[in-house]
Amino acid sequence: QLVAVHGVGPAPKGGARVVTEYLDGGSLRDIAVKKDGLAGDETVLLHIAGEALKGLAFLHARQLTHGAVAPASIRLGRDGRVKLAGAGFGLEGPAQYVAPELKGRATKTPEGDVWALGQALFAAASGRFCARQLGGEPKLDSPYSADAAALVLHASRRDPELRATAAFLLDAPCLT
Repeated sequence: QLVAVHGVGPAPKGGARVVTEYLDGGSLRDIAVKKDGLAGDETVLLHIAGEALKGLAFLHARQLTHGAVAPASIRLGRDGRVKLAGAGFGLEGPAQYVAPELKGRATKTPEGDVWALGQALFAAASGRFCARQLGGEPKLDSPYSADAAALVLHASRRDPELRATAAFLLDAPCLT
């Protein structure tokens, strides 16, 4: 569930150029910027959530973090593949997707990764940029089920002590 890196080389103006696996379906950002997001397609939302959670659980089980989870880093294939891009590159995610407890810090945590995924899922489901701008914690309404709403909520708890882990969320009834 992580985008494969095929090579790294020098970029024309300094820095590095990274050649990665190509997914032909764009990114979750392409969905999140639509007025209605996924327009209530819970099956697609839960598929994306499950695959992204598998990628985070893989990293976290190895004591690694992604650190830049955002809709643009969740890549989609037209064949249904969902993969996380940018893991391990030391990238900083957009400020809107930085967990409240990490604001202004260089630290990256598994809890921060899960919070960012919750925010990205909310944005894709609702077509609203980020739940944090709305204040409080995200609430998905109808047509999404209570189980899907709970998954997004438990990923997006403002208190990291109350936030679920990626491994825990993978066991959510709506993903099994």
